[in-house]
Amino acid sequence: MNFQKFIQKHCRKLRDSKTAEFIYREIIWKEENRIRMAEFSDNGICALAAVVAPVEECCQKPDSDLHLEDYTVRKVIGHMVAEALLPLGYLPLKEQPIPKKYFVGEFKNAKIYALTGVPKERIAKKIEKI
Repeated sequence: MNFQKFIQKHCRKLRDSKTAEFIYREIIWKEENRIRMAEFSDNGICALAAVVAPVEECCQKPDSDLHLEDYTVRKVIGHMVAEALLPLGYLPLKEQPIPKKYFVGEFKNAKIYALTGVPKERIAKKIEKI
């Protein structure tokens, strides 16, 4: 789902946010981050913990137009994670505190996802000869 469709579905308030668009495209939907979020969930850790540090760092930059103190902003970032995991077949399982070793600041709780949906994509890892 592209950013504009995502915003129409979840929060039109952020439609002009360059920071939200950057987080969505360059952090949340980055392939290695989607894989990490799925792996974190598989290991009983909140998916957001895989990307919470770069998300918060992005929002702390002087030119950021997102404020994580705003509950709606944090909620929308949680929806971004859900949308990125959905094509992999991951659906929300439960919410729990983000482990302290991943916790950076504003985010306190997040969801763990489970592979209970119908995947449209899969994570394919393989060993190759070098």
